Amino acid sequence: MIEFIDLFFNQYLRIFVGVVLVGLICFSLYYSYKDKIKKLFGINHDNKS
Repeated sequence: MIEFIDLFFNQYLRIFVGVVLVGLICFSLYYSYKDKIKKLFGINHDNKS
């Protein structure tokens, strides 16, 4: 029974850590390329002129 619980949580922990890592990578890429993405799609809300 303990082996089953260990395997179960080990797999879910691995999936959770993978999702968190992918989320952090996407978040950091979005913030480092935010201006380039806005220029690419032509979104300019900062125009004062």
